[in-house]
Amino acid sequence: MALIQTMSPKDILPGIKPFLNELQRNGYGIVLASASVNAPVEIAKMQLTDYFPLIVDPKTLHHNKPDPEIYVRAAEMLRMPPETCMGFEDSQPGLTALNGSGAVSVGIGTPAEIKTAKVQLPSTKALTLTNIEHALQ
Repeated sequence: MALIQTMSPKDILPGIKPFLNELQRNGYGIVLASASVNAPVEIAKMQLTDYFPLIVDPKTLHHNKPDPEIYVRAAEMLRMPPETCMGFEDSQPGLTALNGSGAVSVGIGTPAEIKTAKVQLPSTKALTLTNIEHALQ
């Protein structure tokens, strides 16, 4: 049985659901910008679909990460310039794409993995608007 078939809300990383709730409470637009064609299924299995009203379809992209196209497309879906958006990544190719788009990059992981992120957080548990704001000051 494939791992995706067994996914459920128990697979949500620590801190993710409270952070999504915080974003919604504060009026932030949310777009899922994943290079994985399985991302919508994974989100549905974890019962997070309501948090992601907009999803970039990776099959419509001309270039994959580290090209910034996916993040530029996400900003377009929000009708905002990328420079007014922020994105979240845990890999260097993703951060290269995110930084190339002009959006604020939030890296989650070890310093070596996320060294080019504008905001660096050790884990998803640290995802809060307050932590991001403090890191940007």
